[in-house]
Amino acid sequence: MVDTSDGAGTKFGTGGMATKIHAARLATASGCHTVVMHSNQLCHLTDIVVNGASYGTLFLAVPQPLVGRKRWILLQKPADGQIVVNQKAEVALNNDKSLYGTHIISVAGSFTADEAVPLFINDMEGELREFGRAIVNYSSNECEKLIGQQSDDFFDIVGYSGAESVAHRNNICLWIPGGEEANLMDFPEINMETHPSVTDLNELLSEKPKTPPPFSTSGSASGDSP
Repeated sequence: MVDTSDGAGTKFGTGGMATKIHAARLATASGCHTVVMHSNQLCHLTDIVVNGASYGTLFLAVPQPLVGRKRWILLQKPADGQIVVNQKAEVALNNDKSLYGTHIISVAGSFTADEAVPLFINDMEGELREFGRAIVNYSSNECEKLIGQQSDDFFDIVGYSGAESVAHRNNICLWIPGGEEANLMDFPEINMETHPSVTDLNELLSEKPKTPPPFSTSGSASGDSP
């Protein structure tokens, strides 16, 4: 089990385990296998890349890696806030749909329209888990007013003619695109005998979900459907 709560570094580098896990998550979401290992093993780097030698922990790339704008969204500095959505939203977003008011359970923190806002969902254990980010069409104050509301009512609620979705599908990216996690069977070139420490990033993160710190509460395309 890895404790990602400490983000401090050492005199030899910056960032603790939380930083390493975050970097691995970005890399695997972009389609790159990632190895986290001790710096005293750097002399084996060529052997790892060329021959698949086993040092450290290997994180498997997702089957449907992010490219272009989707990857760019994940690389943006996250907004100082979050949106918690329901299970219906997770299914919809994994099927390349937009985010609507009926998907939202709660809004926390403060953000403006066009910021990259982290998307959270309650897992089976009732813990909040970040599963993606979205460039939103409305501010945190407006999103709070849109919770559970139909798109046809947005004009009356926010007072102007805005987008019919809280975030368009083209502006939403998920850490595990399509909800399809990496599987060793998809990578026959990886030998478990030489990689006894192979693990899946999402499995590692879900072993001990970390609830984000509380925020102070403030304040389209065809084919989409709420």
